[in-house]
Amino acid sequence: MRWYNGGVPKPPPLELRLRVLGVEALEEGERSEKVRIRGPEELFRVLEDLSPRERGLALIKGLEVLGRWPKEGGGDA
Repeated sequence: MRWYNGGVPKPPPLELRLRVLGVEALEEGERSEKVRIRGPEELFRVLEDLSPRERGLALIKGLEVLGRWPKEGGGDA
């Protein structure tokens, strides 16, 4: 183990820490949030089986169907 700063161990690389936690690093322009939603119990069983990336894609598809997702090229829906 490498030591620096008066004997404090250097933390492992970010990639290793994320892998140990079983998560992926956010990509450019992404953010992770907790958002409250309401729905039937089955919805939450399905959502829990999806990865965070899959949940985001499913939400975008649903917003597109509802006409609430911004159109390509910018601007609001």
